[in-house]
Amino acid sequence: MQISRSFTRPEGFKAAAEASGLDVLYTVWERNLVVEAEVLKVTEIGGEQCWELELDGAKGLVPFSESGLEYPGQMDQFTGSMVFVKVKGIDKDSGIAALSRQEALADMRKSVMERLSPGQVVDAIVRGVGRNTVYLDVGGGVIGEMPRKMATFSQKLQSLRKVFNLGQQLRVKVMEVDSERNKIVVSRTELLPDPWEKVDFKRRDRISGTVVRVHGDKAFVEFKDGVVALANFSLLDRISPGDRVRGVVTRFDPEKKLLRLKLTDRLA
Repeated sequence: MQISRSFTRPEGFKAAAEASGLDVLYTVWERNLVVEAEVLKVTEIGGEQCWELELDGAKGLVPFSESGLEYPGQMDQFTGSMVFVKVKGIDKDSGIAALSRQEALADMRKSVMERLSPGQVVDAIVRGVGRNTVYLDVGGGVIGEMPRKMATFSQKLQSLRKVFNLGQQLRVKVMEVDSERNKIVVSRTELLPDPWEKVDFKRRDRISGTVVRVHGDKAFVEFKDGVVALANFSLLDRISPGDRVRGVVTRFDPEKKLLRLKLTDRLA
């Protein structure tokens, strides 16, 4: 169990214990401090899903209504992780503390928004993966958004769940902080090397890749994440996004990020 007036790092990011005992919780409660503790399991009490937390010998309970989450199903992803909570009450006889993550996040949101500014590089943890957006804890349990184009260089029509896992730790760059809309936008690609700097081709080289778009008799083929070639596929029958193809390099200019191919084969 770790205690502070506020936390500005992500929940569970290399947390270390520094306090113990039920008596400490009384001090935390009286001083309205924030506690970080491990979620042991999700259980049901009185018909409501609850987190059971380990508080160095004491037990804490966070009902879904105090979790700060949108759906009960999201609670499972936090088992085994550290979360920030505030003490709402203590039953000394049973050694159980009533906790609220929602109140802790509300207290910390303001300080996190004030701390962050565009250009900063921060630690983050993946908390949700949507179709075109990755949602990350960027500090204090506050969630930031990472659009697909800022999450990966790849243009393949693939689920972001194949690239990112819940609980994954990342370093990201803050791109936007809008306190009025409570919106934070971050980028992973801003911290990655330019993929075009790591490729080298000459005319007549044979390479393979994945079709990401088709327009008329031209196709856009991704050789590796972020390196996309414009290809002529007149020698092939119809092709579609997702097809694996092979072709011959007809032109390469790394400074202009230009790669041209003439497709010759469709691969299995």
